[in-house]
Amino acid sequence: MLSVARAAATADLSAAEMPRLQMDLADAARDCRAAVERMLDLHGTSGFGTSNVLQRHWRDLSVASRHPHLNPYLAVEPFGTRLVEHL
Repeated sequence: MLSVARAAATADLSAAEMPRLQMDLADAARDCRAAVERMLDLHGTSGFGTSNVLQRHWRDLSVASRHPHLNPYLAVEPFGTRLVEHL
């Protein structure tokens, strides 16, 4: 499995590694969003107050994780294409 650290250290990703990395990054972003959602569930409604640090992290992570490079719906197509090419 390709690690994010290795991918960041090298600019030479093969055509087969790039879709896998994009899928892994999309999964990581989804897991981070789920973790912050869980913290908000446990913290209660005061976590959504604009003065609460948790609300700011939730908002920032929600926006950042919707970047096209972290979108699981966009990542699945090139990943599936690479899998079909290897059949």
